[in-house]
Amino acid sequence: MKRIKTANNLTLLIEVIAISGFSGFMYELIDSQQIRFSGILIGAIFGVGFWVMELFWSHKWKSLLLKLPVLFSIFVKAFIFLFIIIIFTGIIGFIVGYFEGKQIEEFLSTRFENEAIVLYIYVLQLYLFLSFYVQLKRFFGQDTLFNFLLGKYRKPVKEHRIFMFLDMKSSTTLAEKLGLESYYELLSDFFNDITDPVYFADAEVYQYVGDEVVFTWETDKGINNQNCLKLFFGIKEKVRSREHYYLQKYGEIPRFKAAIHLGDVISAQIGEVKRELIYNGDVLNTTARMQEQCNVFGQELIVSGHLLKQMNLEDNYISNKLDTIQLRGKERLVHLFSIKEEFSLG
Repeated sequence: MKRIKTANNLTLLIEVIAISGFSGFMYELIDSQQIRFSGILIGAIFGVGFWVMELFWSHKWKSLLLKLPVLFSIFVKAFIFLFIIIIFTGIIGFIVGYFEGKQIEEFLSTRFENEAIVLYIYVLQLYLFLSFYVQLKRFFGQDTLFNFLLGKYRKPVKEHRIFMFLDMKSSTTLAEKLGLESYYELLSDFFNDITDPVYFADAEVYQYVGDEVVFTWETDKGINNQNCLKLFFGIKEKVRSREHYYLQKYGEIPRFKAAIHLGDVISAQIGEVKRELIYNGDVLNTTARMQEQCNVFGQELIVSGHLLKQMNLEDNYISNKLDTIQLRGKERLVHLFSIKEEFSLG
């Protein structure tokens, strides 16, 4: 999971440097009517600053911004990052000026010159765009945004994919106990909390359907590093680390169950007014039916034998065959296995 997190962070760094470097190049071209590659360097430096702040943006601040309207949160984030940059560069400038023998009045006057103000406006515009770009990636998913832009799914594409259906346990009981408004606040908190595990497991969120969420991977990505399993246990760990928060606010801790299967799907973009990527294939129906068996067998996680055959389980996972059954509405028999983490047994 650490390798995936590092890879995702590096991908974002490259994208941010490319965007900010190009922005700096255009800024110099417009400002001086000359091609100066120093503009690329300056833009890239501001981009790296944005990336560092994005990387260390605390969970608390992220949670607060998620509760704001999207457009407002983008502005707030860009202004906060700009303020941090102004303070940081100001401290550096003051230290350098001190050793060069400059007076504090001289230092302060340079912070409010026209050139400095124009630079602040440029950085603010850059950070607004980068914040919007990061938000777009979150809306569409890690790879889906580029697939949309490049037109990968403009025509139907046959793919082999892994799907996970994850559903909240006892949702009706919870909704009755908490009331609909509090219940959906809990759902919102839960879905926000799974963000990091989703990124770490290189997963894509396909759909939210009520209290259920559907994840998907290209088969190689899902099997690599046991990502499709690590997502489930990563979510468990995240919820475990936030138990105090859930108990304090709701008096309940989210419990969930999931099923994982793989198979062929047809992937395509549909719609013009609201364009959407859809997957169509028997694997989705089968996975949904498998998830129903979690209640039957009293299991948190069930995977198909077909998927398990393609995975070389790591030592910390234990599989146990539950049964071979014919799922409702299906003709083929499916081998069902439970998966547990070894340290969680007993």
